[in-house]
Amino acid sequence: MNTIEALLLTDEFKKNLINQLIKKLEENYVFPEVALTINEKLVEFTKGEKFALLSAPEEFCTSISQILQSVNHDRHLALHFLEHSKKEESNDEDQFEMEEGTWLNNFGFAKCEILPGNVGYLKLNIFDLPHLAGDTAVATMNFLVNTSGLIIDLRENGGGDPDMVNILMSYFFETDIHHTTFYNRAENKEIQFWTMSYVPGKKYLEKPVRVLTSKYTFSAAESFAYNLKHLNRAKIVGENTGGGAQPGRPHILHPQFEVFISHGRAVSTVTNTNWEGVGVEPDTLIDSKEAFDKAYEDILSGLLDSEEYCLHKPLKVEAEKQLNKLNKMFGII
Repeated sequence: MNTIEALLLTDEFKKNLINQLIKKLEENYVFPEVALTINEKLVEFTKGEKFALLSAPEEFCTSISQILQSVNHDRHLALHFLEHSKKEESNDEDQFEMEEGTWLNNFGFAKCEILPGNVGYLKLNIFDLPHLAGDTAVATMNFLVNTSGLIIDLRENGGGDPDMVNILMSYFFETDIHHTTFYNRAENKEIQFWTMSYVPGKKYLEKPVRVLTSKYTFSAAESFAYNLKHLNRAKIVGENTGGGAQPGRPHILHPQFEVFISHGRAVSTVTNTNWEGVGVEPDTLIDSKEAFDKAYEDILSGLLDSEEYCLHKPLKVEAEKQLNKLNKMFGII
C-alpha cells in the first residue's frame, strides 16, 4: 500500500467520507425516502467489523457501492476511487465532460460504413456532449442518409448525454415528438425532450432501422434504444440492456473519492415508465455476438421483399449473395 492509500484509509477518514456521502444523498438523490434507507444502512455499516478491516480504496468503494445499490438497485449510484486527484466539483453540469468522449476516439463514433446491399452501419460507443460531437454526428448521419437500411451498434455504449440522444433521434422522425420527460430533484422541475423537426441535412425516414444491444448497453444508450422501440421506429436486436434510467452527476467527497448520484428519473411519454432496473427488452433476443449478423439478415430479407429495391438489379444480386451467406451461418439453408 502506498503512502496516500495508508493516509486515506484510517477509520477517521472513512467515517468522515461516509458522513459527507450521507449528506450528499440526503440533498440530491432523486428518491428522498430511498436515500433515508440507504443512509441508515451506511451508518450501521460503520459500526461493523468489516468496515474497520477495509484497507484498500478500491475495496472500500466496492463495499460502499454495494450498500448504495442494495435498496433499489440503482447502478448509476456508486462510489469511485480516483487515481488522479480532482479539485472541487463544478456546479455547472455543462462543464462536466465525460472522459470517454474525446476527439481521441472520434467522440464515440467508432465506425461508419456502407455494407453490401446498401445497408448502413454505425458503431457508436458513447453519446458525447453536442458542443464536442455535434459536427461529427451531423457528418455521420449525412453520410448514411442514402442507405436503404441502417444498423446502429450500441453493444459497447455505456451511456452519455441526453441532448446527443435527442439530436440523433431527431433524424428518424419527421415532426416534433415529445418522447421523454426528465424529473430533476435538485431543481424540482420536469424537463421535456422533443425531437426536432429541423436537422442539418436530410432525415432518415421510412427505412428499416435495427439497434444492437448487449448487457453493457446502459443509461443514455438505453434511452435511445427504448424510445426508438416504443415509438415504433426501430427493432432492437441483441441482449437485455443494463437498466439505468436515472441520470445524475459526480460529487467530489475528497480529491480522490467521488460518488455518482442520480438526481433525476426519465419517464417515457409512450409507456409512462422507463427501463430502470429492467433494461430494454429486445424485439429479437439473441447473444450479442450474433446480433449484427441477425440484424443484417433481417434488413436484407425485408429489402428483398420490396419491389422498388429489387428494381436495382446489381443491388438485388449483391443483397441476395449476402443473405445467402447469412442464412448458411444461421443454418437456414
